[in-house]
Amino acid sequence: MRPTTCTRLGLIALAMGLAPMASAQVLDPDLPAPNQGPMLGEPSAELVFEQTEHEFGRVTDERKVETTFAFRNTGSAPLEIKQVRAGCGCTIPKMSKKVYAPGERGEIKVQFDPSKKRGLTRQRITVMSNDPDRPSRVLQIGAEVIKLVEFNPLAITLQRIYRGDEHVIRVQAQARSENFEVTELELTGENIQGITAELGQFRPHVIDGEKATLGEIIVTIDSQAQAGVRRGKLVMRTNDSRKPLVTLNLTGEIRGDLTSNPVRVSLGGLVMGETYERKMTVTSRSGRAFDIKNIRFEGSNADGEIVRWSSEVDQRNPAARIVVLDFIAPDRRGVVRGDLILETTLPDEPQVKIPLSGAVRR
Repeated sequence: MRPTTCTRLGLIALAMGLAPMASAQVLDPDLPAPNQGPMLGEPSAELVFEQTEHEFGRVTDERKVETTFAFRNTGSAPLEIKQVRAGCGCTIPKMSKKVYAPGERGEIKVQFDPSKKRGLTRQRITVMSNDPDRPSRVLQIGAEVIKLVEFNPLAITLQRIYRGDEHVIRVQAQARSENFEVTELELTGENIQGITAELGQFRPHVIDGEKATLGEIIVTIDSQAQAGVRRGKLVMRTNDSRKPLVTLNLTGEIRGDLTSNPVRVSLGGLVMGETYERKMTVTSRSGRAFDIKNIRFEGSNADGEIVRWSSEVDQRNPAARIVVLDFIAPDRRGVVRGDLILETTLPDEPQVKIPLSGAVRR
């Protein structure tokens, strides 16, 4: 075969081999683009940490602890730290600057606040940089948080408590110090009348082989406490200088003789200016007959309005009333949140509050 013929056949074969690749690029524009990293020999930054994890070990919850993550730019171009982000508000990373020359060293200081943690915990810090090979790096810190003063339960929650019934909640207190004492108790907050707190017995105790103190706090809800929502705090002053002040949240509701079904009204998604009907049953637990004198809607975000309502005795239970109301949505987008106030004929329970919520979408 002549040389010219061989050359022509070789070119044809080469063209046939390249044709599918060219067609794929033309016909399929969604194929992944080639790596956009630095070209061979192009200067680039490189972020290298001396270590990416740190263990604090056992720490008590009253003091913050710190560590430092040292790094170096081992690349041939300036290193820019674009963002340092912690996964929790308990962890605060800090840097003195963001740009580092080739060969320059730097550090990220990390402060950990264990006050709201308990037991083994791990936190992540994400570092974003212009390192083309590893633009995102993750640092980790770990600790075992020891609570100096711990309560069980962790909060005072009023559940299934009805007016007329005295109720006692016992809170166990455990302190990791010898001769620990609560020197003062104070209940503060919204509508806490009828709720009292007193100290029970405190005695020596041992935790993990160390001398400690175990005791209890007794919270009493009086049988004559008025019905309604409770939100407050039990504030305790102690003789431990490391924890001179400790608090317990108090939340919940004392239910009255009148109960509603449902206990809250959810309107869901609303249309501006449209009217929505809802039905509920209000029942006297003690079996008393009563009536509803008026219903209104009020709250911190209460632009809606009740345009009609009715109340009639439930034929299956003379001590219950079926309430039907029409609620008109406000002429604006946003959340609707407030309370239905039912005024009754019972002198010892003149009002019943029923939470109402919804959201105007359009």
